[in-house]
Amino acid sequence: MEEFTLLDDTIIAMEKSLENKKFNWTNIFANRLVTDAVLKENSFYNLFGLLIKDSIELISLLDRVEETDKIIIKEILKFIKDFKKIVKENSNNKFKLLWAQYKRFYEDLLKIQSADEEKHYRVNIDFTNQGIEHLLLLCQKELKQSVVKKRLVILGIMNELERIFKNFGFEIKHLVLKTYITLYNRTIDYIIFDAIKNKEEQSEQTKKQLLERISPFLNNLSEYNEDPNKFVENSEKYLLELAREWRTLYLTYLDLVPRSIKVRKKEKDKLVIPDEAKEQLKDMVSKSIFEKREN
Repeated sequence: MEEFTLLDDTIIAMEKSLENKKFNWTNIFANRLVTDAVLKENSFYNLFGLLIKDSIELISLLDRVEETDKIIIKEILKFIKDFKKIVKENSNNKFKLLWAQYKRFYEDLLKIQSADEEKHYRVNIDFTNQGIEHLLLLCQKELKQSVVKKRLVILGIMNELERIFKNFGFEIKHLVLKTYITLYNRTIDYIIFDAIKNKEEQSEQTKKQLLERISPFLNNLSEYNEDPNKFVENSEKYLLELAREWRTLYLTYLDLVPRSIKVRKKEKDKLVIPDEAKEQLKDMVSKSIFEKREN
């Protein structure tokens, strides 16, 4: 009970941020929920935090007005309410139930994002499957050639998946895959930086080391193409492991965001952290409970 109370406190704060229309704080609380869920080894709350973060990211791309914000806030709060209901029921199918609720929620967000001219598209799940197969093979091919030079292909694939979902429809297995790729996109730049420390991908040895570092991601894409149902069954484990890596790398490097995704801030808006404090934080992270438990 204590574990759920601890994690639910962040969800209450999340709800308050939405009521106050502070989407940036909703995103912050989603980050906190993921971090705490990783600490508690709670894959269900981790998934929920990731889904809220993904939805906030999609919302940030919308041309919003006050009326749209009201609709969006109402939809997110309903999704949170659905999540809390699933937790309370303690169902054995809680992951399936959560994905089903998120699919409904995500479909509504895509409808808000769609232009009037896109309304004539018809649902075609066969085309969605075909498109995903092509995109995953492309991603694997490009990253095997050069992780650093070709990593932006992940951004292109995320964008194309969203477009296909919006125009031709999608199933839960497709949404699970996109959630996994989206989380990996938040992690890969830190993986690259951690591996080569600001050096270019020059040698064959460096390329080999990077390929080995991202091989779990490529293997999981292959698993999806071979057996989507097996991928979905394993997804809660994949997402928890990847979230652990993401939050650990983020804490290790703080605001040292890689060049491919960095948004430069005005000097007066930058948070200056003394070198001594950074070293202390790194020491804390190296000893942290983010290390995988043996049980």
